[in-house]
Amino acid sequence: MSGMEGNNYYEIKSKNGTTFLNVAENTPYCKRFWCGSQRGFSIRVFSDYHKTKVMHFQRPLRCDCICCISNCRQEVTVWAPADTVAGYVKERCSFWVPKYKICDANGKDQLFIDGPWCTWGCCRSVEFKVLAADGRTQIGKISKTWAGLSQEFSTDADNYGVSYPIDLDWKMKTCLVATAILIDFMFYEDDSCTQKNRTGPF
Repeated sequence: MSGMEGNNYYEIKSKNGTTFLNVAENTPYCKRFWCGSQRGFSIRVFSDYHKTKVMHFQRPLRCDCICCISNCRQEVTVWAPADTVAGYVKERCSFWVPKYKICDANGKDQLFIDGPWCTWGCCRSVEFKVLAADGRTQIGKISKTWAGLSQEFSTDADNYGVSYPIDLDWKMKTCLVATAILIDFMFYEDDSCTQKNRTGPF
């Protein structure tokens, strides 16, 4: 055992617990070893157990610092279908709380995500508000769900919930899933005993 973080794997489930998509990271060993949770990643989303790729998320390597320089902020490009850009998840400048925006394929702002002051949730869930294009009206949330002491302190497996209006554009729904994965990398990638207990995206 090397203690090095392996490629991440996720299952996307419906409300009744049925898995309908499988999500697999495909990042080389050296990037995972040297860059840790800040690594650039390539994540593929499959239907029917890794046979058909239906979506693709990609994040470039960016530094992890207190900085509002645009080239240092986190960004994920979302392809859905796998060869067509559906939108972008972009970190917004903030020194106190995590903030993101979701843009369409043309770069126009569509949704905003505002996180809590403290992203570490002991015995409680952590919620990131999903706001409409006006930046004020809450229309959903991304939740990092408390999974119990046994799972939280003995593994780095986490549970997330994403809620949104049923009539939200499917491309924006896909971008919200990508946002949840980016949040996982930025704040919860390490095991729970050493996870990043930080305020804001730095």
